[in-house]
Amino acid sequence: MILAALNIGRILINFFYAEKLQLCGINETWLAAIIMGYSAIQLLSERILARTKPEHYNQMMALFFILSGIALGVLGLVNVPVWTILFMLILPLFLDIPSYLLGEVQNSIVDAAGREDNRAELLSVFNMGVNVTEIFYLFGSSLLVSAGSTACFVILGAFMTVVGIGICLSVKSAWLLSLQEKRTATNFSLQYQEGLYMMSGYISDCLGENFSCIQPKPILPQKFNWDVFMATLIPTEGCNFQCSYCHKNHPAASMTRDTLDQIEEYITAQAPRHKQVVLAWLGGEPILCKDTVLEVSEMIQNLQKQHGFQYTAKMTTNGYLLDEKLFRQFCQAGITSYQITLDGWNHDKTRPHVSGKGTLRTIIDNLVALSKLPPEEYSFHITLRRNLLAGDEDYSWYDYLYRLFGQDKRFDVLVCAVGDWGGKGSHDLSPLHQDTQEVLVAKHIAYLDKIGMLRYNQMYCVSRPNRLVFWPDGKIGKCTAALNRPQPQLE
Repeated sequence: MILAALNIGRILINFFYAEKLQLCGINETWLAAIIMGYSAIQLLSERILARTKPEHYNQMMALFFILSGIALGVLGLVNVPVWTILFMLILPLFLDIPSYLLGEVQNSIVDAAGREDNRAELLSVFNMGVNVTEIFYLFGSSLLVSAGSTACFVILGAFMTVVGIGICLSVKSAWLLSLQEKRTATNFSLQYQEGLYMMSGYISDCLGENFSCIQPKPILPQKFNWDVFMATLIPTEGCNFQCSYCHKNHPAASMTRDTLDQIEEYITAQAPRHKQVVLAWLGGEPILCKDTVLEVSEMIQNLQKQHGFQYTAKMTTNGYLLDEKLFRQFCQAGITSYQITLDGWNHDKTRPHVSGKGTLRTIIDNLVALSKLPPEEYSFHITLRRNLLAGDEDYSWYDYLYRLFGQDKRFDVLVCAVGDWGGKGSHDLSPLHQDTQEVLVAKHIAYLDKIGMLRYNQMYCVSRPNRLVFWPDGKIGKCTAALNRPQPQLE
């Protein structure tokens, strides 16, 4: 409809420019010169568009819709020769730019749908719709002809101005949302994280008649899916690694029997209320409490059989203890998605065992064994994460991973920058600062994309309304990165 309006604007130029000149007392022989003039000015559109970045296309479209609306309105209402000729000369330029940008929108829609091979056919169908809309516009315009050019110019000008304002408002809304999300992601202070952590209290506070916990307002203004119940379980904060950049302390104590029983009671009450249950295992190293993992998983699978909700489970693990035998057990327990960190050739330096020995060889051997499991029997997904430090420019590590797992679509690679979270030793490892990390991560992403092993980085909002984190000491919260909280004294 909008593109049709632009085309109608061009029709008005052809139909009524001569009439406007007569109304201003200008000889219509000037029309040829005006046509040559606006044709020359139209050539500026290429330069304007060439200087416009794709991320500013929406703003440019809004601007030129408004300018086109103003120019049409002036041509309709003003009969001063100088102003009339001026706006006659620049109006075609104003109409050209949003037309081109709308063409880019059409192509982006085709690309987003993955129909590049049928681009010509889809664009033809789109343009047929534009032509049909134009017929209705022309029919309406024919009814206004008796009122003269003024009415036609003014009405179309008002419509295009409204369209431009509408685009401005939508762009502003999207920009404000993006800005808020960016600020939230980059300025998420440790104090605020601690506040989120402490908002809900203990699991014992959530038991009772309603089995409800205090739910803080979502941080990000997104439309969350309330039909999904998400639980992150941390069975232990203990870990068998001593990662140099880790910001956490690792008390060895694990979840007590009483705490585990309370968590199971809460999940048993909550899970049937939702269409989907997502369970995430985190640590510390969750495999240190593999019996707890298997027990809770069996409990949820039994609930699933009774109530029919969709159940998925994932685990973040260092992979050191994830041998084939245990992996088969986890798969049977419904845990089919894993994130395992491999820090390239420097892995043994950044992620040593608590004993001080290297860990890379053992993890690689485990992963190779898992890759040999038949895909028709074992449908899983393993993301191999690499934490980037300043100066990490060696891409040969990805070639190595590709040789091992590149032909297995169950494996992909995620890259993340190491920030300074205040952990012991993080300062000595040159963590990436905000001004440099995006550039370095982008280089690694480009290489992974080229070899076909890329997993696109995603921000995961910890404050989804139906998401809770369960800690070993029975505390619950929304955030797993409450870094400054007092460490629990567990027996």
